[in-house]
Amino acid sequence: MEREWRVDLFRGLALVMIFVNHIPDNPLTAFTTAAYGFSDAAEGFVLMAGIAAGLVFLKRLDTGGAPEVTARAWRRAFDLYAAHLLTVLLACAIVAYAASVEGDPRLLGWINLGPVFDDTAAALVGVVLLGHQPGYLNILPMYVVFLLALPMLLPLAATRPGTLVGGSAVLWAVANHWNINLPHYPSEDGWFFNPLAWQLLFVIGLVIGTRLARGLPVVPRSNALLAAAIAYLVVAAVISLDEELIWPSLPLPWFLYGLDKTWLTLPRLLHALALALVLARLPVAELIALIDRRGVLVLLGRNALPVFCAGSVLAIAAQVARFVLEAGVALELALVLGGIALQLGLAGLLAWMDRSRSRARRPAGAATEGGYS
Repeated sequence: MEREWRVDLFRGLALVMIFVNHIPDNPLTAFTTAAYGFSDAAEGFVLMAGIAAGLVFLKRLDTGGAPEVTARAWRRAFDLYAAHLLTVLLACAIVAYAASVEGDPRLLGWINLGPVFDDTAAALVGVVLLGHQPGYLNILPMYVVFLLALPMLLPLAATRPGTLVGGSAVLWAVANHWNINLPHYPSEDGWFFNPLAWQLLFVIGLVIGTRLARGLPVVPRSNALLAAAIAYLVVAAVISLDEELIWPSLPLPWFLYGLDKTWLTLPRLLHALALALVLARLPVAELIALIDRRGVLVLLGRNALPVFCAGSVLAIAAQVARFVLEAGVALELALVLGGIALQLGLAGLLAWMDRSRSRARRPAGAATEGGYS
């Protein structure tokens, strides 16, 4: 439980930053990690998804074996798939309504939804097959792929983690070097989050989660390693804040020095891992928890899927509203803060419903019996 609350806390923080960044150029983006480094909250979210999968599913592997892991992972994958389809449908409804009310057909092309309205038959096939993904709605399809592969990955993470990470790194390098990606039907490009590249970060998180679940060390408690991670983060922040810097072209494979998000290039990967190491070694979680006395971030993190889906829909609605209303700074802040408040309200409602169901399932006399335990 000590480890799980930390994962939920940082996952909740990542959800807030993802929502803020999904309303581009608003004043609060300056307070997210994307403004001060090579990676952003998406890398943190995927890494923590892997850690959470290791913590949760290793218990299933130890108690029920591979069949139970497969059943539960694939059922969770279906839940995410259904949530993604609903989110895309709501995004289409928001954009279509705004275009109808404003009489502005340009809105129909918002966040790459143009194919849905221009070539509906082909686009719907693409949406159902997870090929066509509107902008800002790309993470869940990638996570569905990871959950489908989890029954094969988890036993290796538990027994041969070095082999798994090594094979994952080879797949990452091959996909980057030869530009291998899943098709983005009916378009001719590929997925925005290429699962063949991003799987490396998920696998690293999965290995971390399984080792934490068994009380095993993850990385050496080396002060030199910690200092190197801090130095890397500082250099990345200085580079990111230099608006006049032109990224160099080096005589190396491009994915070893570029900053492409689709392919999770090496600088982004190292930045995410360096940040994770610093957060694990320093008492950052305790400091955030001290500030967040009411546990708002943990509450968001424990309801990650519905909060993420709600945040995605609210972010698109806020983007459209800002465009239609020609919003100034005050309205932009109201849209962002109002969206965060609605997500928090949803998380609170879900937590209250869980508590109510738990009380309803509690057998008569359970409180009395509990007094003797």
